[in-house]
Amino acid sequence: MSTQLLIVILLVINIPLYIRLNRLFFKDSAEFKEAITSNFVLRIFPIFHREHWEGAAGRLKANTFFALCGFIVFLEYVIIDQIMEWIAG
Repeated sequence: MSTQLLIVILLVINIPLYIRLNRLFFKDSAEFKEAITSNFVLRIFPIFHREHWEGAAGRLKANTFFALCGFIVFLEYVIIDQIMEWIAG
């Protein structure tokens, strides 16, 4: 099985887990959307905006959420790869 196919399968299979993690990190979908948009909105002098620190907290939550999802897929991939090597081995 190719690496890319295995990663895609893991990404699709883990969708219910991502939804649960989303509910743990964010109160509702509006908070999630706000955290995502604050990651991509470019401000020239963000420190002068009053909502800078609120946006920073949202960015931290969003980045932590995505890093955790990526780590889960990576860990599952490593475990499956080790099992496949052991079986073939």
